[in-house]
Amino acid sequence: MKHMNKAALLSVLVTSLVSARPEECRTMQMNLGPTVNFARYKFDCTPEMQGAMVGLHFDWQHNRENREFVQVRFDGRWSAGDIKGCNTENRVQDYRPEFNFGWNFTPCWCDNSFTFTPIVGLGFFFLSNELSLHESSCNLGCVDTCATSTGCSSSDENRLRYFNFNIPVGLFTTYKYSDCLSIGLNAEYRIDAVTRLRANEDCKSLCSSVKPNSRTQGVLVEMPFNYHLGDWMCMDWQMKFVPLFDWNRFGSANCECNDSCSSTCNPCESTSSCPDCVPVLDALANCATDECHLPSLTSWYIGAHIDLGIRF
Repeated sequence: MKHMNKAALLSVLVTSLVSARPEECRTMQMNLGPTVNFARYKFDCTPEMQGAMVGLHFDWQHNRENREFVQVRFDGRWSAGDIKGCNTENRVQDYRPEFNFGWNFTPCWCDNSFTFTPIVGLGFFFLSNELSLHESSCNLGCVDTCATSTGCSSSDENRLRYFNFNIPVGLFTTYKYSDCLSIGLNAEYRIDAVTRLRANEDCKSLCSSVKPNSRTQGVLVEMPFNYHLGDWMCMDWQMKFVPLFDWNRFGSANCECNDSCSSTCNPCESTSSCPDCVPVLDALANCATDECHLPSLTSWYIGAHIDLGIRF
């Protein structure tokens, strides 16, 4: 009974503290909801692939709406899906946590209707590609020089993983259309800090960690529509619809083959441990040179996430 009384007292205390805060002093906001994207991927050695991806979005921010104030924000996205091309399949997963901060500017000439927020931060982008290249009469371009295919059996599964630390810089703008609706336009460019690639195959482990030949690049543009549903349980409940466009470019890389490239499965002959290996790829068939080529990747997403948010 004592524990129940303490819990009830704590609940009343927290509720009273939150409800005591006027609307302009509510600086914390959390949003959570699903995200749906149409994605298009292009390696420099395979046909273009496209398909739908779904996932989850979450963000937390500390700011004061339509006021000059420091803004601190965490934004995280996870999405996954199967995208397909000309007899090429790619199972994609990506994780994108990002932390940034900025300063809200409210020009006096617009009666606090507009807010401009330059931002800078730190982000991480993990991207996993599980590629399957199937035998067909379809022209696969320069796939014979692409180290993402092993030539094992009639269906080859290979995994390319990207680890990218970046510094996002950009500008967030918000227009308060009415007391219930605000519209924004956010644009950011992700400056490459550190990028590493890892490649694995059914028959062999190619590269444990390698630096791309060129800098990774990324651009994100969002247009959030934020609708205030009203107060409930002493919190401001909101619905957010955010169309977005996300473009990324990862450079190609050259790396030394691991020892398992020759010991586990020699691509030049069949063995008991890997009976179906055949020399389809010049880069892998020439494994005696201890060098493999990883292709560049260009991808873009167009989609939206729909969030339910609370401000307190």
